[in-house]
Amino acid sequence: MKIFREICTALREEKRAVLVTIITAHGSTPAPLQSRMLIRLEGKIRAIGTIGGGCMEGGILSSVAKNSGRQRAEVMAFELNDLLGDTGLSCGGTLDVLLEPLDVPMLPIYDYIAKAMESGEDTVLVTGILGDGTTHKMLFGIDGNIIEGRPFAGDSQGLLRDAIRKVGLSHRAERIQAGSDEYIIEFVQCEPPLIVFGGGHVGRIVSRCAALGGFRVTIVDDRPAFANSERFPEAEIVCCESYEEAFEKVHITPSTFVVIVTRGHRHDEIVLEKTLQFDPKFVGMIGSKRKVILAFKHLMADGISRERLSKVHAPVGLSIGAKTAEEIGISIVAELIAVRHSSRHLAADENRIISLVKDPLEEVSAVSTK
Repeated sequence: MKIFREICTALREEKRAVLVTIITAHGSTPAPLQSRMLIRLEGKIRAIGTIGGGCMEGGILSSVAKNSGRQRAEVMAFELNDLLGDTGLSCGGTLDVLLEPLDVPMLPIYDYIAKAMESGEDTVLVTGILGDGTTHKMLFGIDGNIIEGRPFAGDSQGLLRDAIRKVGLSHRAERIQAGSDEYIIEFVQCEPPLIVFGGGHVGRIVSRCAALGGFRVTIVDDRPAFANSERFPEAEIVCCESYEEAFEKVHITPSTFVVIVTRGHRHDEIVLEKTLQFDPKFVGMIGSKRKVILAFKHLMADGISRERLSKVHAPVGLSIGAKTAEEIGISIVAELIAVRHSSRHLAADENRIISLVKDPLEEVSAVSTK
Protein backbone atom coordinates (compact mmCIF):
# COMPACT_ATOMS: atom_id res chain seq x y z
CA MET A 1 0.00 0.00 0.00
CA LYS A 2 2.90 2.35 0.73
CA ILE A 3 3.98 2.38 -2.91
CA PHE A 4 0.55 3.62 -4.03
CA ARG A 5 0.57 6.37 -1.42
CA GLU A 6 4.00 7.43 -2.68
CA ILE A 7 2.71 7.48 -6.26
CA CYS A 8 -0.16 9.73 -5.21
CA THR A 9 2.24 12.05 -3.39
CA ALA A 10 4.48 12.34 -6.45
CA LEU A 11 1.52 13.05 -8.73
CA ARG A 12 0.00 15.63 -6.38
CA GLU A 13 3.31 17.44 -6.19
CA GLU A 14 3.65 17.11 -9.98
CA LYS A 15 7.10 15.64 -9.52
CA ARG A 16 8.66 13.62 -12.29
CA ALA A 17 8.69 9.93 -11.54
CA VAL A 18 8.90 6.56 -13.28
CA LEU A 19 6.99 3.52 -12.08
CA VAL A 20 8.68 0.14 -12.57
CA THR A 21 6.46 -2.96 -12.46
CA ILE A 22 7.22 -6.65 -13.01
CA ILE A 23 4.54 -7.60 -15.52
CA THR A 24 5.68 -11.11 -16.49
CA ALA A 25 7.67 -13.61 -14.45
CA HIS A 26 8.64 -17.21 -15.23
CA GLY A 27 10.76 -19.57 -13.19
CA SER A 28 12.71 -18.47 -10.14
CA THR A 29 12.83 -14.68 -9.82
CA PRO A 30 14.04 -12.38 -7.01
CA ALA A 31 10.64 -10.71 -6.60
CA PRO A 32 7.09 -11.79 -7.42
CA LEU A 33 4.87 -10.67 -10.25
CA GLN A 34 3.49 -7.13 -9.85
CA SER A 35 6.30 -6.02 -7.56
CA ARG A 36 6.70 -2.27 -7.97
CA MET A 37 9.41 0.32 -7.56
CA LEU A 38 8.82 4.07 -7.80
CA ILE A 39 11.77 6.15 -8.98
CA ARG A 40 11.56 9.83 -8.02
CA LEU A 41 13.51 12.03 -10.42
CA GLU A 42 13.64 15.38 -8.66
CA GLY A 43 17.07 16.20 -7.23
CA LYS A 44 18.99 13.05 -6.39
CA ILE A 45 17.30 10.05 -7.95
CA ARG A 46 15.83 7.76 -5.29
CA ALA A 47 13.84 4.55 -5.38
CA ILE A 48 10.90 3.54 -3.20
CA GLY A 49 9.96 -0.11 -3.10
CA THR A 50 11.85 -2.92 -4.82
CA ILE A 51 11.65 -5.35 -7.70
CA GLY A 52 14.25 -7.68 -6.23
CA GLY A 53 17.46 -5.72 -5.84
CA GLY A 54 20.75 -6.81 -7.35
CA CYS A 55 22.28 -5.69 -10.61
CA MET A 56 18.95 -5.87 -12.46
CA GLU A 57 17.51 -3.16 -10.25
CA GLY A 58 20.75 -1.23 -10.45
CA GLY A 59 20.67 -1.42 -14.24
CA ILE A 60 17.13 -0.07 -14.32
CA LEU A 61 18.05 2.82 -12.04
CA SER A 62 21.01 3.61 -14.28
CA SER A 63 18.82 3.49 -17.41
CA VAL A 64 16.22 5.79 -15.84
CA ALA A 65 18.93 8.24 -14.75
CA LYS A 66 20.32 8.42 -18.30
CA ASN A 67 16.87 8.89 -19.79
CA SER A 68 15.24 10.96 -17.06
CA GLY A 69 13.34 12.98 -19.63
CA ARG A 70 11.69 9.90 -21.13
CA GLN A 71 8.09 10.30 -22.25
CA ARG A 72 7.54 6.80 -23.59
CA ALA A 73 6.80 3.60 -21.74
CA GLU A 74 9.23 0.74 -22.24
CA VAL A 75 9.24 -2.99 -21.51
CA MET A 76 12.62 -4.43 -20.56
CA ALA A 77 13.24 -8.20 -20.62
CA PHE A 78 15.70 -9.93 -18.30
CA GLU A 79 17.22 -13.41 -18.49
CA LEU A 80 18.36 -13.91 -14.91
CA ASN A 81 20.76 -16.71 -15.85
CA ASP A 82 22.94 -14.04 -17.40
CA LEU A 83 23.12 -11.82 -14.33
CA LEU A 84 25.97 -13.34 -12.39
CA GLY A 85 28.51 -11.99 -9.95
CA ASP A 86 28.62 -10.92 -6.35
CA THR A 87 25.59 -8.63 -6.69
CA GLY A 88 23.96 -10.37 -9.63
CA LEU A 89 20.85 -12.48 -9.91
CA SER A 90 21.36 -16.02 -11.08
CA CYS A 91 17.88 -17.21 -10.16
CA GLY A 92 17.32 -18.96 -13.47
CA GLY A 93 14.04 -17.24 -14.32
CA THR A 94 12.94 -14.62 -16.82
CA LEU A 95 10.90 -11.51 -16.33
CA ASP A 96 9.60 -8.46 -18.16
CA VAL A 97 9.59 -5.08 -16.48
CA LEU A 98 7.42 -2.12 -17.46
CA LEU A 99 8.96 1.33 -17.08
CA GLU A 100 6.40 4.10 -17.43
CA PRO A 101 6.55 7.83 -16.74
CA LEU A 102 3.75 8.96 -14.43
CA ASP A 103 1.37 11.73 -15.47
CA VAL A 104 -0.91 13.87 -13.31
CA PRO A 105 -4.08 12.56 -15.06
CA MET A 106 -3.29 9.16 -13.51
CA LEU A 107 -3.86 10.53 -9.99
CA PRO A 108 -7.58 9.62 -9.65
CA ILE A 109 -6.79 6.00 -10.49
CA TYR A 110 -3.91 5.63 -8.04
CA ASP A 111 -5.77 7.61 -5.40
CA TYR A 112 -8.71 5.19 -5.69
CA ILE A 113 -6.37 2.19 -5.48
CA ALA A 114 -4.71 3.52 -2.32
CA LYS A 115 -8.09 4.08 -0.66
CA ALA A 116 -9.47 0.75 -1.91
CA MET A 117 -6.53 -1.10 -0.39
CA GLU A 118 -7.28 0.53 2.95
CA SER A 119 -10.99 -0.27 2.79
CA GLY A 120 -10.42 -3.88 1.73
CA GLU A 121 -11.54 -3.58 -1.90
CA ASP A 122 -9.77 -5.53 -4.65
CA THR A 123 -9.51 -3.92 -8.09
CA VAL A 124 -8.23 -4.67 -11.60
CA LEU A 125 -5.84 -2.20 -13.21
CA VAL A 126 -5.51 -2.12 -17.00
CA THR A 127 -2.51 -0.36 -18.54
CA GLY A 128 -2.55 0.14 -22.29
CA ILE A 129 0.86 0.61 -23.90
CA LEU A 130 -0.14 2.32 -27.11
CA GLY A 131 1.69 2.21 -30.41
CA ASP A 132 3.17 5.67 -29.86
CA GLY A 133 4.75 4.61 -26.55
CA THR A 134 2.30 6.44 -24.31
CA THR A 135 0.27 4.67 -21.65
CA HIS A 136 -3.40 4.84 -20.90
CA LYS A 137 -5.00 3.42 -17.75
CA MET A 138 -8.38 2.25 -16.57
CA LEU A 139 -9.44 0.84 -13.22
CA PHE A 140 -12.14 -1.80 -12.90
CA GLY A 141 -13.90 -3.59 -10.07
CA ILE A 142 -13.50 -7.34 -9.98
CA ASP A 143 -17.04 -7.49 -11.38
CA GLY A 144 -15.74 -5.84 -14.57
CA ASN A 145 -17.43 -2.47 -14.07
CA ILE A 146 -15.42 0.69 -14.76
CA ILE A 147 -14.32 2.61 -11.67
CA GLU A 148 -11.94 5.23 -13.07
CA GLY A 149 -10.47 6.16 -16.43
CA ARG A 150 -11.55 7.00 -19.94
CA PRO A 151 -12.54 3.97 -22.09
CA PHE A 152 -10.00 2.69 -24.56
CA ALA A 153 -10.55 3.51 -28.20
CA GLY A 154 -11.76 1.07 -30.84
CA ASP A 155 -12.74 -2.51 -30.13
CA SER A 156 -10.34 -3.01 -27.24
CA GLN A 157 -13.05 -2.68 -24.59
CA GLY A 158 -14.76 -5.84 -25.73
CA LEU A 159 -11.42 -7.60 -26.06
CA LEU A 160 -10.54 -6.76 -22.48
CA ARG A 161 -13.83 -7.74 -20.88
CA ASP A 162 -13.11 -11.48 -20.65
CA ALA A 163 -9.50 -10.87 -19.59
CA ILE A 164 -10.61 -8.58 -16.76
CA ARG A 165 -13.05 -11.19 -15.50
CA LYS A 166 -10.37 -13.89 -15.73
CA VAL A 167 -7.84 -11.81 -13.78
CA GLY A 168 -10.45 -11.03 -11.14
CA LEU A 169 -10.91 -14.76 -10.55
CA SER A 170 -7.34 -16.03 -10.98
CA HIS A 171 -5.52 -13.04 -9.40
CA ARG A 172 -2.84 -13.45 -12.08
CA ALA A 173 -1.81 -10.78 -14.56
CA GLU A 174 -2.61 -11.09 -18.26
CA ARG A 175 -1.03 -9.47 -21.33
CA ILE A 176 -2.98 -8.97 -24.54
CA GLN A 177 -1.66 -7.76 -27.87
CA ALA A 178 -4.07 -5.87 -30.12
CA GLY A 179 -2.35 -4.59 -33.23
CA SER A 180 0.33 -2.13 -32.21
CA ASP A 181 -1.14 -1.77 -28.72
CA GLU A 182 -0.52 -3.99 -25.72
CA TYR A 183 -2.66 -4.26 -22.60
CA ILE A 184 -1.48 -5.38 -19.18
CA ILE A 185 -4.28 -6.45 -16.84
CA GLU A 186 -3.30 -6.70 -13.16
CA PHE A 187 -5.17 -7.83 -10.07
CA VAL A 188 -4.53 -5.26 -7.32
CA GLN A 189 -5.14 -7.00 -4.03
CA CYS A 190 -6.06 -4.98 -0.98
CA GLU A 191 -4.23 -5.23 2.30
CA PRO A 192 -6.96 -7.18 4.08
CA PRO A 193 -8.16 -6.13 7.52
CA LEU A 194 -7.55 -8.63 10.30
CA ILE A 195 -9.33 -8.43 13.65
CA VAL A 196 -7.66 -10.41 16.41
CA PHE A 197 -9.87 -10.99 19.43
CA GLY A 198 -7.51 -11.66 22.31
CA GLY A 199 -4.34 -9.83 23.25
CA GLY A 200 -2.56 -12.70 24.99
CA HIS A 201 0.61 -14.50 23.95
CA VAL A 202 -0.80 -16.07 20.77
CA GLY A 203 -2.64 -12.89 19.77
CA ARG A 204 0.57 -10.92 20.12
CA ILE A 205 2.46 -13.23 17.74
CA VAL A 206 -0.45 -13.30 15.28
CA SER A 207 -0.49 -9.49 15.24
CA ARG A 208 3.24 -9.15 14.63
CA CYS A 209 3.47 -11.80 11.92
CA ALA A 210 0.26 -10.72 10.19
CA ALA A 211 1.40 -7.09 10.02
CA LEU A 212 4.65 -8.24 8.42
CA GLY A 213 2.57 -10.29 5.98
CA GLY A 214 0.59 -7.29 4.79
CA PHE A 215 -2.53 -7.45 6.96
CA ARG A 216 -3.96 -4.35 8.65
CA VAL A 217 -4.38 -5.46 12.22
CA THR A 218 -7.00 -4.53 14.81
CA ILE A 219 -6.60 -5.91 18.33
CA VAL A 220 -9.55 -6.37 20.69
CA ASP A 221 -9.20 -7.29 24.37
CA ASP A 222 -11.13 -6.28 27.47
CA ARG A 223 -8.01 -5.83 29.64
CA PRO A 224 -6.11 -2.51 29.51
CA ALA A 225 -2.85 -4.29 30.28
CA PHE A 226 -3.26 -6.37 27.13
CA ALA A 227 -4.99 -3.88 24.82
CA ASN A 228 -2.59 -0.99 24.37
CA SER A 229 -0.37 0.39 21.62
CA GLU A 230 2.80 -0.31 23.61
CA ARG A 231 2.06 -4.02 23.48
CA PHE A 232 0.85 -3.87 19.87
CA PRO A 233 2.84 -1.12 18.09
CA GLU A 234 2.23 -2.70 14.69
CA ALA A 235 -1.58 -2.71 15.03
CA GLU A 236 -3.53 0.06 13.30
CA ILE A 237 -6.29 -0.09 15.91
CA VAL A 238 -6.23 -1.31 19.51
CA CYS A 239 -9.69 -1.60 21.06
CA CYS A 240 -10.07 -2.07 24.80
CA GLU A 241 -13.72 -3.01 25.26
CA SER A 242 -15.75 -5.93 26.47
CA TYR A 243 -16.09 -8.51 23.72
CA GLU A 244 -19.83 -7.90 23.49
CA GLU A 245 -19.46 -4.12 23.12
CA ALA A 246 -16.42 -4.29 20.83
CA PHE A 247 -18.64 -5.13 17.87
CA GLU A 248 -20.03 -1.61 18.01
CA LYS A 249 -16.48 -0.30 17.45
CA VAL A 250 -15.00 -2.71 14.88
CA HIS A 251 -16.14 -2.99 11.28
CA ILE A 252 -16.46 -6.46 9.70
CA THR A 253 -16.82 -6.62 5.91
CA PRO A 254 -16.68 -9.48 3.37
CA SER A 255 -12.91 -8.89 3.07
CA THR A 256 -12.23 -9.04 6.83
CA PHE A 257 -10.25 -11.84 8.46
CA VAL A 258 -11.19 -12.67 12.07
CA VAL A 259 -9.03 -14.68 14.47
CA ILE A 260 -10.44 -15.61 17.89
CA VAL A 261 -7.78 -16.31 20.51
CA THR A 262 -9.29 -14.98 23.75
CA ARG A 263 -8.33 -16.23 27.20
CA GLY A 264 -11.41 -18.41 27.77
CA HIS A 265 -13.92 -20.69 26.11
CA ARG A 266 -16.88 -18.52 27.02
CA HIS A 267 -15.30 -15.42 25.51
CA ASP A 268 -14.49 -17.37 22.34
CA GLU A 269 -18.10 -18.48 22.00
CA ILE A 270 -19.42 -14.95 22.48
CA VAL A 271 -17.08 -13.57 19.83
CA LEU A 272 -17.76 -16.41 17.40
CA GLU A 273 -21.53 -16.07 17.73
CA LYS A 274 -21.40 -12.32 17.07
CA THR A 275 -18.88 -12.69 14.23
CA LEU A 276 -21.11 -15.18 12.43
CA GLN A 277 -23.81 -12.52 12.22
CA PHE A 278 -21.59 -10.98 9.54
CA ASP A 279 -20.03 -12.61 6.51
CA PRO A 280 -16.26 -12.18 6.85
CA LYS A 281 -13.80 -13.74 4.44
CA PHE A 282 -12.22 -15.83 7.17
CA VAL A 283 -13.17 -16.84 10.71
CA GLY A 284 -10.71 -18.87 12.77
CA MET A 285 -10.94 -19.95 16.41
CA ILE A 286 -8.23 -21.49 18.55
CA GLY A 287 -8.84 -24.52 20.72
CA SER A 288 -8.63 -28.27 21.08
CA LYS A 289 -11.03 -30.48 19.14
CA ARG A 290 -13.00 -31.11 22.32
CA LYS A 291 -13.34 -27.40 23.02
CA VAL A 292 -14.38 -26.61 19.43
CA ILE A 293 -16.97 -29.41 19.37
CA LEU A 294 -18.41 -28.17 22.65
CA ALA A 295 -18.56 -24.57 21.40
CA PHE A 296 -20.24 -25.65 18.17
CA LYS A 297 -22.83 -27.67 20.10
CA HIS A 298 -23.65 -24.66 22.26
CA LEU A 299 -24.01 -22.39 19.23
CA MET A 300 -26.15 -24.90 17.34
CA ALA A 301 -28.40 -25.13 20.39
CA ASP A 302 -28.71 -21.33 20.20
CA GLY A 303 -29.82 -21.53 16.58
CA ILE A 304 -26.57 -21.11 14.63
CA SER A 305 -26.81 -23.34 11.55
CA ARG A 306 -24.41 -26.12 10.69
CA GLU A 307 -23.80 -24.42 7.36
CA ARG A 308 -22.51 -21.23 9.01
CA LEU A 309 -20.34 -23.17 11.43
CA SER A 310 -18.86 -25.16 8.55
CA LYS A 311 -17.13 -21.95 7.43
CA VAL A 312 -15.22 -21.62 10.69
CA HIS A 313 -11.58 -22.67 10.62
CA ALA A 314 -11.19 -24.41 13.96
CA PRO A 315 -8.82 -25.29 15.40
CA VAL A 316 -7.29 -22.43 13.46
CA GLY A 317 -3.77 -22.74 12.04
CA LEU A 318 -2.04 -25.00 9.55
CA SER A 319 -1.07 -28.39 10.89
CA ILE A 320 2.69 -27.97 11.37
CA GLY A 321 3.04 -29.57 14.79
CA ALA A 322 3.03 -26.18 16.55
CA LYS A 323 3.33 -26.30 20.33
CA THR A 324 4.60 -22.97 21.66
CA ALA A 325 2.65 -19.71 21.48
CA GLU A 326 5.11 -18.49 18.86
CA GLU A 327 4.70 -21.57 16.70
CA ILE A 328 0.93 -21.51 17.03
CA GLY A 329 0.81 -17.83 16.05
CA ILE A 330 2.96 -18.51 13.00
CA SER A 331 0.75 -21.45 11.97
CA ILE A 332 -2.33 -19.22 12.20
CA VAL A 333 -0.81 -16.49 10.02
CA ALA A 334 0.33 -19.13 7.54
CA GLU A 335 -3.31 -20.18 7.15
CA LEU A 336 -4.40 -16.55 6.72
CA ILE A 337 -1.87 -16.12 3.92
CA ALA A 338 -2.95 -19.36 2.25
CA VAL A 339 -6.60 -18.27 2.25
CA ARG A 340 -5.69 -14.75 1.12
CA HIS A 341 -3.96 -16.13 -1.95
CA SER A 342 -6.71 -18.65 -2.65
CA SER A 343 -4.35 -21.60 -2.29
CA ARG A 344 -6.59 -23.11 0.36
CA HIS A 345 -10.15 -23.57 -0.91
CA LEU A 346 -11.27 -25.41 2.19
CA ALA A 347 -14.27 -24.93 4.44
CA ALA A 348 -12.97 -25.17 8.00
CA ASP A 349 -10.07 -27.39 6.90
CA GLU A 350 -12.12 -30.03 5.12
CA ASN A 351 -14.89 -29.73 7.73
CA ARG A 352 -12.59 -31.50 10.21
CA ILE A 353 -14.69 -30.52 13.24
CA ILE A 354 -18.23 -29.78 12.12
CA SER A 355 -18.57 -33.29 10.71
CA LEU A 356 -18.06 -34.61 14.26
CA VAL A 357 -20.77 -32.44 15.80
CA LYS A 358 -24.25 -33.92 16.15
CA ASP A 359 -27.27 -31.67 15.99
CA PRO A 360 -28.60 -31.06 19.53
CA LEU A 361 -32.09 -32.11 18.41
CA GLU A 362 -30.70 -35.39 17.12
CA GLU A 363 -29.04 -36.04 20.49
CA VAL A 364 -32.28 -35.30 22.35
CA SER A 365 -34.17 -37.62 20.01
CA ALA A 366 -31.63 -40.38 20.50
CA VAL A 367 -31.91 -40.11 24.29
CA SER A 368 -35.72 -40.11 24.23
CA THR A 369 -35.92 -43.33 22.22
CA LYS A 370 -33.76 -45.28 24.64
